[in-house]
Amino acid sequence: MATQHAPTPLAAAPAPAPAPAPAAADPDPAPVPAAAPVPAPTVAAVPAPVPAQVVVNAPTDTTHAPAADFHALNQVEMREATASRHASRIPPPRRSGRIAAQNASPATPAASTTSPLPASRRPSGIPAPTPRRSERIAAQQASRAAPSAFSTLSAFFTRFERHGNLSDRTINDLHPLAFASSASKGDPDVMHLQDARKQPDWPQFKEAMSKEVEDFNQREHWRLVKRSSIDESKPYDIVNAVWSFKRKRSPTGELLKHKARLCAHGGQQTHGVTYWDTYSPVVNWFTLRSLLILSLVNGWHSRSIDFVLAFPQADIKTDVYMRLPYGFHVSTPGEWLLKLEKNVYGLKDAGRTWHEHLKEGLRARGFVPGLVDPCVFYKKDLILMIYVDDVICFSPKSELIDEFVASMKEEEPQKYVLEDLGDVTSYLGLKVKRDKAGTINLTQPHLIDNIITSAGFERQAINPVATPACEVLKKFPDSKSDTVK
Repeated sequence: MATQHAPTPLAAAPAPAPAPAPAAADPDPAPVPAAAPVPAPTVAAVPAPVPAQVVVNAPTDTTHAPAADFHALNQVEMREATASRHASRIPPPRRSGRIAAQNASPATPAASTTSPLPASRRPSGIPAPTPRRSERIAAQQASRAAPSAFSTLSAFFTRFERHGNLSDRTINDLHPLAFASSASKGDPDVMHLQDARKQPDWPQFKEAMSKEVEDFNQREHWRLVKRSSIDESKPYDIVNAVWSFKRKRSPTGELLKHKARLCAHGGQQTHGVTYWDTYSPVVNWFTLRSLLILSLVNGWHSRSIDFVLAFPQADIKTDVYMRLPYGFHVSTPGEWLLKLEKNVYGLKDAGRTWHEHLKEGLRARGFVPGLVDPCVFYKKDLILMIYVDDVICFSPKSELIDEFVASMKEEEPQKYVLEDLGDVTSYLGLKVKRDKAGTINLTQPHLIDNIITSAGFERQAINPVATPACEVLKKFPDSKSDTVK
């Protein structure tokens, strides 16, 4: 029996180097020396003369055209399609009109104003009249000026499929009306692969990509399998891999780290095959403000907890295969796929799967969900407030919070990977500041700056003006409204 070799999983990207500017004439990425493979558990053996190795190609350019070009092309195609529809609605001349045209120009042959007789009504032996050269030229010019709707749609969807990694991204860049301002006025810290590669801090994003792949390998989120080894009798889906990048900042705008997230393209999943329900609850903002105020009034301790790579900590319940991410390939010949073993970001039901996984672990530790807000859990003198993977713990005793964090890291009943961030200073972009006078201030300065930028203003060109209501309240603190309800 022939010896079988197990493929090695994806290796992390090598040390980053400045990427050259993208060139439109050369869409193929320049290869980078191969990285050493990361050891991993063996998978289903596949006969191969050499063990499979993953080689990393650093992305150096993009095959996608700039968004502005697609805007122009799409607008021209829409105008042409509109002209074609209007031209097709012009009714043919009536019989009285044709007779009047013949009387006005008797020298013009009837064939030029009326349609030739069909073969079934034409006498035998008489060939169909040949259109004049001027008529043929006019017909050719008309066909060029007003292309058919099919050709216009075909050209549009060719560009639609070729551009971008995500369907949302494609719609935003191509459609001239919907989300017209997203490309220019969106969050500049959130981007996809083609945008991140043009940034001056692209080397930092490449380091984040390497760390992301290493984490996936170490935590066994996937395993390499050959396309031919899939059991066709079982339902499954094959989806693309998508890179998403973000500059993570504090509520005041300071850069904290560069983040690269490897996601599965959930838009390619099939409902009823690999996913069903997708709803996942999050904590209400009223609950957040109420618990912060109660902790202040009662003198409770508060602690911020963050789950590291939260979604993939849950197991996946269906068979989903992911194509190799951009910049990676397997040296051994064959069509290789990544069999997802964990709940990877981007799947349709990823949020719901994680919430059910976390709720199951909390219930096993004696916590009970709230009746009003399902994202608040209680256990004696300990309260948890959960927004996806960000948790705030409230308790009159700091020891209870320490015991909770230690219990979540234990193997039984379920082990979670989390880190204790200490006292709550920020939460979901909200800056939390406690004063010595016993008050609490909630501010969002970075969000205000983003709103100003999205509105098309520059921070330096804006003259701040005091809110008029402040002066009115100072002069008339007990004033009443004259409005009759």
